[in-house]
Amino acid sequence: MMMGSLPYDPIRGDSQASESTNRSRIRSPPTSAPRTSSTKERERLLALGLYYNEPERAIVCTRCGFALKTDTDRVSRHLGEKHDITRKARWGLNKLVQSLQLPDPTRLPARPDGSAKHPHLALMKGAACKHCKFRSTSSVVLAQHLRRSHKHETRSSLRGLWLRDHIDDRLVFQNWLSNDIHSAWIVKPETQPLPHLCEVDGNDDSPASRAIRMRVEEICSGEKIHLALKRLLRRSPA
Repeated sequence: MMMGSLPYDPIRGDSQASESTNRSRIRSPPTSAPRTSSTKERERLLALGLYYNEPERAIVCTRCGFALKTDTDRVSRHLGEKHDITRKARWGLNKLVQSLQLPDPTRLPARPDGSAKHPHLALMKGAACKHCKFRSTSSVVLAQHLRRSHKHETRSSLRGLWLRDHIDDRLVFQNWLSNDIHSAWIVKPETQPLPHLCEVDGNDDSPASRAIRMRVEEICSGEKIHLALKRLLRRSPA
């Protein structure tokens, strides 16, 4: 004989309904919103060689020139292992950094090409393909890229045009990550007038002489790219 459901007992209550009600009342603890650092905290970071960057929220190591991951104890460990900062000086650093809830540096957006130079990020010299977004710090890699991906566009170079006309060279890049040219952006060049040769004494180490030597290095770099491209294209099948 089947028994029907028992009537609701107002004293004891319905256990299932009570449990469901209790579960609905349970709320997950609210997550704290990311906060910005205070002036005192930024001063402490700078004293340790760390820069709190905005608007892209990151901690940049000013000695290495790239953003650091802030999970676990990476920031403090980086200062201790790479820069010999004492444990006493690093006391409480991980707690401070983790309280800022910074994103992973790999998820930071790249700045637009032509941005002003970031004061604490490392500089990378390189070149970029004029036909696409490919860029590299190696003239050989760029030559191989042109040979594989832009053979039709560069074929006319064998008839007298400069092969380096297919690349933008003497560029300067920056990135949030270490030695990652592929996600880097082009830095706006600093406008410094080149001194006249007759005003420069080549035997000294003045800013004018250094500027002349830098210009000579740029010309030599362009010639190396030209020769590398020409050698590769000569070896390519007709």
